[in-house]
Amino acid sequence: MPHRRDLIRTAALAALATSWRGPAEAAGQSITVTGISSFKIIETLLPTFTKETGIAVDLQILPYPQLRTRAMADLVGGTANSDVYLQDIVWLGEWASNGYALP
Repeated sequence: MPHRRDLIRTAALAALATSWRGPAEAAGQSITVTGISSFKIIETLLPTFTKETGIAVDLQILPYPQLRTRAMADLVGGTANSDVYLQDIVWLGEWASNGYALP
């Protein structure tokens, strides 16, 4: 049975991979990834991700309430302070019902 840590790592890498366009197109680009503290686990994987994709990752770890505040401000205001938000699933229903995320 997989450990929670392995599931978190897999989910985090999957989220980062969605930003990947290939090394040629991505070279020199960067993305901002904002997550709650449990996603700090991906920090050790970022150098490999950058080496393989050419995409630099600015990982921002925020406490749970601040992450929600930032994400909601971005979603409601149409701003993009983060390219990827890593959090648990409790907000996805709300985001989907408001058109911020697709099911």
